[in-house]
Amino acid sequence: MKLIDVCPFVRFCSPIVFAPRQDSFTAPDCRLFYVTAADGEMSIDGACYPMRKNALFLIQPGTVYAFACRGDAQMIAVNFDYTTARSDLAAFFDPLRAPTAADAARLKQEAGVVFEDCPYLNRPVVLEDASFLDDDIRRLIRECTAQSLFYQAKASCLLKDCIIRISRRLYVPAQDGELSQKIDDLVAYIQAHYSGDLRNETLAAVIGYHPYYLNRIFRQYKGVTLHRYVTTYRLLTAEQLLIATNDSVADIAAAVGFSSIVTFTSSFKKKNHLTPSEFRKKHRNYI
Repeated sequence: MKLIDVCPFVRFCSPIVFAPRQDSFTAPDCRLFYVTAADGEMSIDGACYPMRKNALFLIQPGTVYAFACRGDAQMIAVNFDYTTARSDLAAFFDPLRAPTAADAARLKQEAGVVFEDCPYLNRPVVLEDASFLDDDIRRLIRECTAQSLFYQAKASCLLKDCIIRISRRLYVPAQDGELSQKIDDLVAYIQAHYSGDLRNETLAAVIGYHPYYLNRIFRQYKGVTLHRYVTTYRLLTAEQLLIATNDSVADIAAAVGFSSIVTFTSSFKKKNHLTPSEFRKKHRNYI
């Protein structure tokens, strides 16, 4: 499964108060816990993590978990599946207490969701500070509580947005402010100078980094290599020019920074499965 295929089915979403107890649990569906007030620890498959305000825990079916808190733990709980395959089972799934290893294995197998492009989601997710999701999670609560027309579709969209934002944070767990700003500045430079020399060496010199280091951190922040980002941006700009202008294909290829029309046509066809001329003819029929 890929992240783009996620269409969450939200089975339960509500603030809860969890009294201190020693029980362990496992659940037949995914569980997201967003801590609003607590002092203690959460155990996930035997590993312990601090429970503090704004901490977030996302666990898969069959994951064994327990709370060890000094006093009541206040959380927002979201129970869901990553797909709508079991949307007919809308009632709350009671977790199993003191689950056996066989229970956990069976529930994991029944869930059957394995991510290809975001393997972080195939194991428990722990964020010490997920305050960046606070507004979104509270909007999700309001939607599920009000149950207005099409609320389940809206709740699915809200939760998918949260999952994507969590996934981005996992790939860049601690964004350095200065480094993040440099990457944003570099993207702005690419978009302003797409017709010029945008080799890795040139771009690295713009922000004062070694080309290999720049490519590594760019991929970490943006999810694609620097070369792929530049090529994609140039092709997107070319698509706009093909539709909006009468410039020749050769002129457009040069305008967006391709050194030859052959390279441009090959890259364009690989992306769009059409030559630039075919693309222009097809899309001009719709404007």
